[in-house]
Amino acid sequence: MKGTLALSYIIPKKYFYAIRPALALRWLRERPDPPPMDLPRLRAGLWLDPGLDEAIERLLVAKSGSSELGTGPRIGDLDRFVEEEFALACAVGGTDVDHDPDLLDDANRVFREIVDGDL
Repeated sequence: MKGTLALSYIIPKKYFYAIRPALALRWLRERPDPPPMDLPRLRAGLWLDPGLDEAIERLLVAKSGSSELGTGPRIGDLDRFVEEEFALACAVGGTDVDHDPDLLDDANRVFREIVDGDL
């Protein structure tokens, strides 16, 4: 979405690439448990402004009726939501953590063993 924010039109399918992460960011801010992967449970577990929820629902209905949505006008409620959630996440930032360099080596070793079928 980053490169498309200045355009007056969008490929509606691109909203899905931003909606789920934005919802997950809100979930992480509001709840102690990890966010679910599927969009329906993610939406159900959060309070969303009715206009935003309706915009997401309309997009889902349009997607279910067609494999390709073409291009269309921007959806203000979705644009604002995505921009606000990502801005809040950037404002909070991450925490400085001392990383154990051996931990990455161990993780890479385990990953290679899994891929090679040795584990």
